[in-house]
Amino acid sequence: MKPIIALLLMSAAVAWPQQPSNQGQYPSSTSPAMAPESGQQPTPTPSRQDKASANSQIRDNISSALSSDPILSGTNVQVNVDDVNITLTGSVESAGQMRRVVELISPYIGYRQVVNKVQIR
Repeated sequence: MKPIIALLLMSAAVAWPQQPSNQGQYPSSTSPAMAPESGQQPTPTPSRQDKASANSQIRDNISSALSSDPILSGTNVQVNVDDVNITLTGSVESAGQMRRVVELISPYIGYRQVVNKVQIR
């Protein structure tokens, strides 16, 4: 699991747009991605299908991490992901299991807000 998370974080770091080192290079009304002299095409907005695919991938990754973790055996946690939130629902048996759920979801906090509705039985 850790190699997958590391790969996701490295991919995100590489894909993160780089800001020009000389901020005065572009007029203030033109963003670097839109500047004609930069030679770059404007960055396309992700399509609805791309967003749905990303949401599905995040949901699958989190669900897999939660279901395969031995500390969370016997728990009932569901994951729903949309463009803004990762929503967790269900129940765990102890505060320790709740901490483990939060620990496993922590790599995704930078991508979505986490709405934790998991209850301790």
